[in-house]
Amino acid sequence: MGHAVRPRAHPQIRPGKADMTQDSSWLWMPARRPAAPLRLVCIPYAGGGAAVFRAWPALLPDVEVAVVRLPGWEARFTQPPFRDFGALLDALAAEVAPVRDRPLALFGHSLGALLAFEVARRMSADTGPGPVQLFVSGCRAPERFSFSPHPNFRMPSSSNISVPSVPCRRRQPCRLIC
Repeated sequence: MGHAVRPRAHPQIRPGKADMTQDSSWLWMPARRPAAPLRLVCIPYAGGGAAVFRAWPALLPDVEVAVVRLPGWEARFTQPPFRDFGALLDALAAEVAPVRDRPLALFGHSLGALLAFEVARRMSADTGPGPVQLFVSGCRAPERFSFSPHPNFRMPSSSNISVPSVPCRRRQPCRLIC
């Protein structure tokens, strides 16, 4: 029998369980760096959580990384997710506002890119300092983005959608949301 080959870990990244219980319910800072000249707020993709950014502080030693934890995921699993995009943006902008005590940059991927763009727009419009940089990936440019569905697409009625129960390791039953 052969031995299983374990992938080599990055020398600066220690694998382990991230402590996601610290900080505010919205923002998680994997490594506090009070002397860092820049704070980077990272917003995950739809379906992703803050854990996808847990290794970033080791890769960005001169930056304090703050990761957005959206309701309905990871440590906020029991909280209902937002169903209104505008309300989500208002709440997210309000939570990011207090961490503008130093230069701030925003990063988002996919849906997180759209959220980061809209939060940056809101921050630039209010009286506080706006972000010094906006980084986005995996999303069309805002002027090419459309919320309107394709004319040939029809949303099925709710009576035709079944929501199966999915086995999981949580104390509460998980539901697949379509």
